[in-house]
Amino acid sequence: CVKVNISAEYKFGRFAPYVNLQKHIGGTDGFQAQFGVETVFSFYESYASPTLMLKIYTEYSNEEHMVGYYGIDAEQSSNSGLQHFTPEAGLSSYSVRLSYVHPHNGNWVSTATVDFTTITGDAADSPLVLDENQISSGFFVKYTF
Repeated sequence: CVKVNISAEYKFGRFAPYVNLQKHIGGTDGFQAQFGVETVFSFYESYASPTLMLKIYTEYSNEEHMVGYYGIDAEQSSNSGLQHFTPEAGLSSYSVRLSYVHPHNGNWVSTATVDFTTITGDAADSPLVLDENQISSGFFVKYTF
């Protein structure tokens, strides 16, 4: 599956509202749109200072994407015992992401991230979703040449 992204944002002060459009080519052949706002808080007034990033966003998914990720067709229902389910297009989640970015020197940066997501709409009604509220986290290290 290939994903094609188109993004736009407008920064004013500390806030940056944005939209990210994503088309899946292959796989679900679906479409998603993410709408949100980001803000950054620096601990010091220098380019290399640690920062906190807060991102609040929602996702819209078209029917192809919803069916591919949350749907259960007749064959899958027969094989799994789960109820047949065909979701429609709509808002699929609301999320909040908090990231701590720590530059170590000119080339190394580490990032710790925590996400809280609430699955909503037809996605939340899917028998595949066991818990509508989900938390994920990650730790990343980046080296720039």
